[in-house]
Amino acid sequence: MDSSKDIQGSTTNRLLATLPPDEYKRLSAALHEVRLPRNRILCEAGDSVHYAYFLNSGMASLLAITEEGSSIELATVGSEGFIGGPIIDRIGISPYRVTVQATTIAYRMEARQFRLESDRVGPLRELLLRYSHVVDSQLTQAPICYLTHSVEQRLARRLLTMNDCLGSQNFELTQEELSLILDRHRNRISTATIELRERGAIEIDRGKVAIIDRKKLEAATCECYRIVQTSIERVVAA
Repeated sequence: MDSSKDIQGSTTNRLLATLPPDEYKRLSAALHEVRLPRNRILCEAGDSVHYAYFLNSGMASLLAITEEGSSIELATVGSEGFIGGPIIDRIGISPYRVTVQATTIAYRMEARQFRLESDRVGPLRELLLRYSHVVDSQLTQAPICYLTHSVEQRLARRLLTMNDCLGSQNFELTQEELSLILDRHRNRISTATIELRERGAIEIDRGKVAIIDRKKLEAATCECYRIVQTSIERVVAA
């Protein structure tokens, strides 16, 4: 039996899983498994980026932060991708805060090694560049979504994204957390939550959310969700 296939079979990161076995085996020495708890800040805006992360589970957010402390979620990353774009860009400075939104198991690689691998012509470089398009798609949609779509639509989109990333219909998510990533006015979040509950799409109780009817949630969201999902599937399926 090919041991490289055994090693690769342990990852659920969709980018790493598509690498040729020999390529993954070569990379595996530089990948170190870490557990990242919920709400862990991996990097602040303006910080040097010391590590890249390939998520095997959970979800992280890229957040724009104002001087007053308000935030807007620009993009999310799950097991379909990686965190560490500024390393590839050779800038090495994060333009956003990166926060773990749900407890995550990830493979971590030091920035220097990651830069060498991203410069190396081969399948990993191709995947990294293609996934960067997914992040760019989200960065493009974020201001459009925030300015033109309702809180209810954005909440539905966020819940669908969590469902996709976590593979579960039940998860922890408080209104305070939602106000940090969707809208600083918590009463708007509360109203949107009630509307989705009355539609029969979700149930929410004491910081726990359950998706009751995904199709109703999909009907309530905006086109931004479908645009980003299409870009993800193009990368993973290629």
